[in-house]
Amino acid sequence: NVGDDIQKINDLMSKKGISQVLIMQSKEPIGMLTDKMILKILELKDKNPKVSTDFLEPIPPKIQYIEPINKVISFFDIYSYIFVEKNENIFGIVTRQDMIDQGFRSRNP
Repeated sequence: NVGDDIQKINDLMSKKGISQVLIMQSKEPIGMLTDKMILKILELKDKNPKVSTDFLEPIPPKIQYIEPINKVISFFDIYSYIFVEKNENIFGIVTRQDMIDQGFRSRNP
């Protein structure tokens, strides 16, 4: 949420091995806090940085969870990650690396 402590969010990201988190405001997604943005925030030398809309990347495109891989692969030419939606709710995030890993798994079952 806006106003949350960025160091705590970063600790959670490190613990879970993720590079971005969805930031919500009043139950609505407003942007993504990414490891790239956290590096920029650290340059500001603020001792206790908080989440601000100034620090967020835009929300990525959404795909339906039933979309075949070949229909979404082109999104990764532009985006590092995309949202997966199910029943009009964000169900998950798929990253470019997830797609690469899936590609290798499908070659070596």
